Amino acid sequence: MKPRREPGRKTRPGPKPVAKRRPTYKQMLRRHRVRLTGRSTIEEQSARHHAGTRHAKDIGFRLRGLLDARRVPTDRFTDYFAFAQSLGSCARRYTAISLQIQTANLIDQWEAESLDRDTLAAIALVIFDIPGLS
Repeated sequence: MKPRREPGRKTRPGPKPVAKRRPTYKQMLRRHRVRLTGRSTIEEQSARHHAGTRHAKDIGFRLRGLLDARRVPTDRFTDYFAFAQSLGSCARRYTAISLQIQTANLIDQWEAESLDRDTLAAIALVIFDIPGLS
């Protein structure tokens, strides 16, 4: 007959298993879990990924301060961060008048997703230095 468990004990005694560390992007590239783009090397692609991650972290940090100052609820951060990421993509692709047109289109699109138009314009002005939007 099996011994009965004590009523208060739900786990087995002894040390808990240690959580596995997630592999880095470079390790994933070396193991062919992530595909290389074009003719780049593992080091080049890993460096670009690292730079992009740092850039996104910087945008998120600056965006958090802006949203806190405007008293936007924290559960809306993800939506505003997605807007900031798409605006950053446009800022790298367009310049001058075409950038302002694309930004206005993005603001209209994200306003339809129930985000505040003034906050979106403030993100464009403060984080990406795109003036002339209201």
